Amino acid sequence: MVRTRTGVVGAVACLCALAALVAGLMGVERSAVAQSPAPLPALSPAAVASGTRLTTVHGIEFSIIGSPGNPEVPEEFQSLPFRTPGLGSVSTEYGLARAELTNTQYLEFVRAYAPHFDVFNSVEFLGLGIRSNGDPRNPDSYFIRPGREHAAAEMGWRFAARYCNWLHNDKRGTPDSFLTGAYDATTFTPDPPAGTPNDVTQRLPGAKFFIPTQNEWTKGMYFDPNRFGPGQPGYWANPITSDAYVIPGLPQNGGQSNVGINSGVLPFPILQYPTVMSPWGLFDGSGGEEEWLENSLEFGERFFRGTSQFGGSFFDDHLQIIRTDYTSLRTTIGVRLGVAIPTPPIALLGIYLLAMKLRRNR
Repeated sequence: MVRTRTGVVGAVACLCALAALVAGLMGVERSAVAQSPAPLPALSPAAVASGTRLTTVHGIEFSIIGSPGNPEVPEEFQSLPFRTPGLGSVSTEYGLARAELTNTQYLEFVRAYAPHFDVFNSVEFLGLGIRSNGDPRNPDSYFIRPGREHAAAEMGWRFAARYCNWLHNDKRGTPDSFLTGAYDATTFTPDPPAGTPNDVTQRLPGAKFFIPTQNEWTKGMYFDPNRFGPGQPGYWANPITSDAYVIPGLPQNGGQSNVGINSGVLPFPILQYPTVMSPWGLFDGSGGEEEWLENSLEFGERFFRGTSQFGGSFFDDHLQIIRTDYTSLRTTIGVRLGVAIPTPPIALLGIYLLAMKLRRNR
């Protein structure tokens, strides 16, 4: 069962208090209890009409993408030779993070991961937003570069997958918690003599968190259950609930996205455009950072979607254009996490554990 925000404020407060009590009684780590940040901007009318529900897990707010078994992207939006059968169609409900992962969220993972593995300040691990000023094995040596706290984090594909493993294992912080759960990270090795990666091509069965597939990302950004009227589904051409091209520019100047407009040193923060979102309430499908996908090619390259504030064009946001992009899995770009639905709220898990303990003590 997924706990949503609507109509459950009192219940959530009660559950959070009870979860804290459970943590104290049972020695549960604080990181295993979901922390609820300030809510993100409200859903748009289109997102409300689509029946979007929200759930927060490990401090990340997700939109639950409904309409399972939705129709695929029409052929007129698919150019040969890149036509993809079933593009955008997903058979189950799932969740997508409403915003890209930030440096502040990623820093917690960096500090948990570094003591157990040789990372040596690599850009693939830290991106451009995080640095170490000392021993790379010392978690306290890592910090966010000033002005980048709320910008989208960057990392290589493998570290995005390890981040999913860490969440899957409730942020345990032990070496094995980074190696399996969502993805089998023991396969992250080269295949001699060619040097091509051995990496798994998809998530493990039962993964609680994941990097979205091409279909999952496309549906979350473009598909609308009410595209042509109530109960008449279809796809918008751009990820802003519109067929009109995205307007690049700062929000105070009427812009809808920061795609390609940042020529400075510091990145823009996420959520610059709080009223511009997909039909499911997702932000920054245009601009921000390009985002990793789970899909891979034969030689280890991974697909990505979206456009960047530092380059590209608003033309690339069009449904027909962006699905063919791929790059080396060592490239550093952003990620929008996915979550399996239903997912048990961590507070409820604590209540269950407390009940089991009390039962054993009778």
